[in-house]
Amino acid sequence: AIGRMTKKSPVGAFSFFGKTAPFKIGGWLNAVIPMLIVPYYSTIGGWVIKYLVAYLSGKVQVVAEDGYFSAFISDSWQAELWFIVFAALVFIIILGGVKNGVELMSRIMMPILVVLSFLITAYSVTRPGALSGVKYFLIPNPENFSWMTVVTAMGQMFYSLSIAMGILVTFGSYMKKDVSIEGSTQNVEIFDTAIAMMAGLMIIPAVFAFSGGNPDTLQAGPALMFITIPKVFASMGFGTLVGILFFILVLCAALTSSIALTESAVSTFQDELKWGRKKATVFVGIIMVVLGSLSSLGYGPLACVKIIGMQFLDFFDFLTNSVMMPIAAIATCLLISRVVGTKKIEEEVLQEGGTFRRKRIFNFMIQYLCPIFAAIILFCGMFTHLFFMRGVTTVTVLETGDSTALLLEREGHSGLLITGNEKRTMRSVEYSLRERGIRKLDFILLPSSDDGCVWGMGQLGDSEMKQVAAPSEGKYVYQLDAFVPADKRLDWPVTGDLTFWNDCRLERGTAGWLRL
Repeated sequence: AIGRMTKKSPVGAFSFFGKTAPFKIGGWLNAVIPMLIVPYYSTIGGWVIKYLVAYLSGKVQVVAEDGYFSAFISDSWQAELWFIVFAALVFIIILGGVKNGVELMSRIMMPILVVLSFLITAYSVTRPGALSGVKYFLIPNPENFSWMTVVTAMGQMFYSLSIAMGILVTFGSYMKKDVSIEGSTQNVEIFDTAIAMMAGLMIIPAVFAFSGGNPDTLQAGPALMFITIPKVFASMGFGTLVGILFFILVLCAALTSSIALTESAVSTFQDELKWGRKKATVFVGIIMVVLGSLSSLGYGPLACVKIIGMQFLDFFDFLTNSVMMPIAAIATCLLISRVVGTKKIEEEVLQEGGTFRRKRIFNFMIQYLCPIFAAIILFCGMFTHLFFMRGVTTVTVLETGDSTALLLEREGHSGLLITGNEKRTMRSVEYSLRERGIRKLDFILLPSSDDGCVWGMGQLGDSEMKQVAAPSEGKYVYQLDAFVPADKRLDWPVTGDLTFWNDCRLERGTAGWLRL
C-alpha cells in the first residue's frame, strides 16, 4: 500500500512522509538490505548451478562422495566462477526491464517451479519408508518445541514473505490502482504456504527413506541441500533425473528471489539519483560482485578472515536477518501506525472497489503485535550472537549420517565428541568445520567399544578431559574440564536426547547455548 500510494522505492516512500533523519534512515535501511542479501544469496545460487551442471553430466555418485562439497567451496576459482555465472543471469534479466525482464522471467519460472514441486513431491512421498518422514513433518512433537523455535520461525517469515527488505514497497509502486491489495495478499499467503509445504514433503520423506527414519539427518542449511540430499539421490532409482529436476527447481526459486531483491536496489538508485536503468544496474552489479566475492572466497583463501567470529557469508546473513531486517520492520510499523495512519492505508486498499476485510486484524498487528515480534527477533539475534559468545561454551550437533558428532567451542578452542566411526564421521563433518573456519581441533573424543559409549583423553593447556562413571540407565557420561571454570563442571549423557544435567536441554540436530 505504501509503495502504490507514493509510487516510489523505499527511500522515496519514507521521505514522502517526512524529510527528517529518521525517515531517511528508515528508507535507506530498507534499501540497503537487498544489496547485502543478494551477494551471499548469489554465492549459494552459484553452488546450485554447479550441482545442476554436475547432475546434467551424470555425476550423481561423484557429488554424493564425502568431502565433495567442502572441496568445491574451498576451491576459490570454482566457487568464484559459479557465483559470477549466477550473478550474470540475474543482471541480464534486470537489464531487460520490469516488463520484459522481471515480469517475463517470473511468468516463465514460477509455473516451472510449481510443476517441478508437484513432481518431486509425488516421487518423494512414494518412496519405501517415506511415510515416517511425512508423519515427522506434519504431526507436531511437543518435545521438539522451544521458545527459540518460535523466534526462528518469525525470522524465517522475513525471508519467506519478503518483509522488511524494500521488495514489497518497490513492487507496490508498480501496482495499478485497480489491482486488489487484499486479493494479492491472499494469493501470497496461499502460494507461499503451499510451496513451503511441498518443499517439506519433497525433502523430509526422501531423507527419512534414505536414512531409515533417522531425524538426525535433517540438519539445516547448506549441508542438507549439498551433502545429504545428493546422498539421497545417489541411493534411489532415477537419481540423476530427480537431481536435475530438483536443482532446476532450486535454481528457479533462487533466481526469482534474487531478481526481486536486485530490482529493489536498482529502483532505489533510479529514483534517488535519477540514473537510467542500465547505469543503476551496472552500479548495483559492481557492489554485489565485490561483496559476493567475499562470501564465495570465505571458505577458501579468506577462510582465516572473520568478523565477530563469523565467515563473511554467515556475517552478512546475521547482519541482515538478525539485526537490520527487524529494525526495518519496526521502522515500517512506526511509519504506518504513527505517521501515515491506518486510515490512509485503508483508503489506499479500498481504491477502485478493493476490499479490506481484515482491517481490525491489520490495525492490531501493525500497532502492537508486529513491533513486539520484531523487537523479540532483534533482541534474541543480537543477544545470542554478540553477548552469549563471551564466556560460554557453544554445543552444536553436527549430522554425520550414521553417527553423531558434538562440536564444542569456547574462546577460540574447539573439539569433537564422536559416537561412530572416526574416519567416516570426520569426512562427513568436514564441511561444517570448514564453514566455521575450524582448521585444527584441540581434542577428539572417540567411542571405546561397540556399545557406543564415549571415552576419551585430551589435553588443552592445563585442563584434561576424562571418562567418569555412568550414572544410571546405562548412559555413559564424560567430564570436560577444559572449557569450564575451575569451580564448575559440566556432565551430560551421550545417548538419548542429549539432556544436560543442569536443567538445559539440547535436542539432536539443533544448536544450543549453555551458560556456564
